[in-house]
Amino acid sequence: MKEDSSMEVRGIVVVDDDNDIRKLIADFLGEEEYDNYEIVIVAFEDGEIAWQFMEECGSIIDLLITDLEMPKMDGRTLLEKVKGEYPEIKVIMMSGEKVAERIAKEAGADRFLKKPFKLEQLRMVVQELLPQALFAFL
Repeated sequence: MKEDSSMEVRGIVVVDDDNDIRKLIADFLGEEEYDNYEIVIVAFEDGEIAWQFMEECGSIIDLLITDLEMPKMDGRTLLEKVKGEYPEIKVIMMSGEKVAERIAKEAGADRFLKKPFKLEQLRMVVQELLPQALFAFL
């Protein structure tokens, strides 16, 4: 990530109750190169905490990556709240559950990733969903 005080700040929110997955995704996206923007990656362990953050900072968020099954507030509820309040935010739902892809589509997810997935698959989906102007490597 380039450090420049004149850069516009944009955000990606990662939500998963599995600490290892949450950290892996956040670290991976944090290592990507972004042009003209300072990208902040914020990670949460459940949808309830993530929603509280997004209520305050939703206007700078471009992408939400969320697990389906989580305690307190699940990914479907979070997705529906986000799309209701911030329809411009792109959402990737992820899960290892067999019925999760159907649930994700019904709830309005922009993309679905079946766990386990390769980080390169995540990169391709993120590049597809976010404005190309964000990426230095495109």
